[in-house]
This record gives sequence, C-alpha cells and structure tokens, in this order.
Amino acid sequence: MRVPFVDQLHTKPRPRCLIVRRLNKIHCWTFVLVLVVGLAASRGLHAETSPAPLMPPTESRPLWQFGFGAGGGVSPHYPASDQSSLRFLASPTFRYRGRVLRSDDEGTRARLIKFENAEIDLSGAASFPVGSSENEARRGMRQLDWIGEAGPRLNLRWKFRNAGQRRADYLRLTIPIRAVSSSDGSSLAHRGFIFQPGLSFERILKAPTALHSEISVEIDGYLNFIDKTLANYYFGVADMDATPFRRAFDAAPGIMAGSLGLTLFVSPKDFANNGSSFFLGLRNATMSWSANRDSPLHKADQQFLFFAGFNLLLWNSGAREEETQPTPAIAPSQLQPMRE
Repeated sequence: MRVPFVDQLHTKPRPRCLIVRRLNKIHCWTFVLVLVVGLAASRGLHAETSPAPLMPPTESRPLWQFGFGAGGGVSPHYPASDQSSLRFLASPTFRYRGRVLRSDDEGTRARLIKFENAEIDLSGAASFPVGSSENEARRGMRQLDWIGEAGPRLNLRWKFRNAGQRRADYLRLTIPIRAVSSSDGSSLAHRGFIFQPGLSFERILKAPTALHSEISVEIDGYLNFIDKTLANYYFGVADMDATPFRRAFDAAPGIMAGSLGLTLFVSPKDFANNGSSFFLGLRNATMSWSANRDSPLHKADQQFLFFAGFNLLLWNSGAREEETQPTPAIAPSQLQPMRE
C-alpha cells in the first residue's frame, strides 16, 4: 500500500552505508569497467577456432526495408517514481544496412570503426515527457520534457553456433556514453550525460513445426550512471520548488539504477526472411543503490515495465547488403568473430 504523500514527511531517513557511498564514486566504477572491457576485447580478438569446413554463404539481406510498427506498455513516469502510465506509439519503420549508416534490430546508428568482433558507433535513445500534474511527487515543479540521448558506443559481439537452427545465438557487450537533452517542442536544453554498460544474450528457441514461426528470447542487464546535471534534472529540488512536504535537495552523480529485461520475439516464417516480428517483454529496474535514494522525488526502489508490439516490414529493396562472406563453422561453445 502506498504511503499518503503528506505522511511521507514523517518517514525516517534511510541510512546510507559505506558500501553505497563507495558505489557512488563513478570514477572507480568506470576504471573497473574499462579494464573488464579491455580483457574481454583481448580475449575475443585472440580466440581460436578449430579447423572446420566452410558453411555455405547465407543469403544477404535487403539493403533497405520499409514498413509499419506499433507498441505500447506500462512505463514508470521517471526513474524511482512510484507512478506509471500506459504509453502507446505507432509509426512507419525503416531499416537500412549500409556500411556506415545502419538501422536494424540493434537500433539506428552510424558505425565509425568496425573490427572482426567489435565496432564503435553512434547510438541514441529517447523517453516520454511527464507533466507535473500527472505525478504527485512532482506536483508544482517543472515538467519532464521529451528526453533524447546520443553518443558513441563500443559494441563487442560473439556468435555461437546453435545446432539445428538457421540463425546463431549472440552474446553482446555494449558500452555507450550519451549526451542527454530535453525538448518541450520549442527549445532544446542540455541535461548532462549517462553511462550505460550492458550485457545481453539472444537465444533461438526450438519452435513447434505447427507454429510456422521462429521464436527467440533475449535476456539483458544494464547499469546506469549519471552525472550531477542529469541527477538534478530527475531528482533535484530547487529552493523555489520546496514545500512543507518536499524539501530542497541537491542531487549527486553516481549510480541511478540497475535493470534486467526479458523479451520474447516471434517471427512468422512468412516474414522471417525480412525481419518482421511480434514482441512481448518485461523489465525490472532497481534503484536500491541509487546515489540519490534520499531525494524526496525517490519514491520507489523497484520499478516494472511491461511492453508489447509488432514490426511489419512490407517493402524490400532489390539491392542487397554487401557483407556476405562465408564464415567457418564452429562448435557450440566456441567464439566466432563478429559479423552482421
């Protein structure tokens, strides 16, 4: 049961242990993550595969595709909010598989540097606005505008042979750092930076023949680190916004949240070759380690996001992508160089 907003004045402050304070030292975490990534990249670049006959080259995919997509879900208003809303979005979809510019299952990005099992690209993300009248904790404060993120990202990816399946399984390590901006439709404002390393694994499941579909599941996990500017945008309370029920608060940089997600994809075989799919997912975010857990705007340590949607790609180009070189077959437990 949610505690009434007025009664939250009498809530005892939650102590912050020494470990949590140390977690908020983003410089230490950044050093550790860079070290881990360096070791992973070194291992991937030096991985050996046993001699094996070449697999037949796979059919290259269309250079571009056009279609329509829609999705919806129950999403929290902002990180650590205890209120959620039903959101829905529908739009035309476009995929392009150029050597540099790409828009596909891994998002829209510009590939700047590409190695055998790694690439550096530019990526982005976005989130919905939240009016101050929608959220009880932020009532009377400025609204949270549309949020856009853009910046460089390091991707490490390994492919695993999945016996009996047309496609391989993938393990991905992504390390993006993005500049965050907000817009109310008339102006654009810089809101700081976010560092979001993540690990994901995609597995192709064995589907019943009668289903005539390809089924895959993706499990992923992320850690979110934010700077002081972005922390104050989400969790800070200026003196002018302070009330008897909401004290002033100066936010700190550090961990914002950790999250785990599970997504199920179903691609009917009639559409499997062009990438059309239906998806259903669940994500949990925990703010127990948040550097701003003492903020009066921090209302929940756990958040859940439910989402579902579809993407139908209806028109394909006659031209094909150029990356169609055959690759060596490998055992299920071996690493294979990265390849789109």
